[in-house]
Amino acid sequence: MTTFRGIDFFGSGPHRVVQGVREQTLVPYWVLFGQPYDDSTGTESQGDDDVVVTVRGRLVGATEADLWDARDALMQEVRRAVPARRGDLVDADGRVWADLVLVGYAEHAPIDRGRVWSVGYTATFRADVT
Repeated sequence: MTTFRGIDFFGSGPHRVVQGVREQTLVPYWVLFGQPYDDSTGTESQGDDDVVVTVRGRLVGATEADLWDARDALMQEVRRAVPARRGDLVDADGRVWADLVLVGYAEHAPIDRGRVWSVGYTATFRADVT
C-alpha cells in the first residue's frame, strides 16, 4: 500500500512510484558575474534540484460514485498544497520520501466502464515547494 500523509489515496488500483532524475543546478560563471571574463567557460553548482516523485496508476471504484470519491480526495489534497501541507510518501516496499507536497494530479481519459469504473492518473510530488 502506498500512502501520503498516512492516507491511502492510491490503493484502489495498480500504481507505480517513480522518482525523477536527480541533478545538480549548474550556473555558468558568466551568469554569476554578470559579464564574460577571461575564464567564463566554467560552471558552479548551486546544489541539488528539487526532488520530484510521481505516482502513476489507475483509480478504481466499484461504482461511478466510488471513483468520484477517489478522484475528489486527490483533488482536495492538491488544493491544500498552498499553503504547503507536507507529508511522507511511503511506497508499498516501505521506501519513504520525506516532507513532500502533492502539487499536481492529472487524469488520462477516458474513464473505463466495465466490471469496475477506472481512470488512469499521474500524481506529482515535490520536496522543495515554497
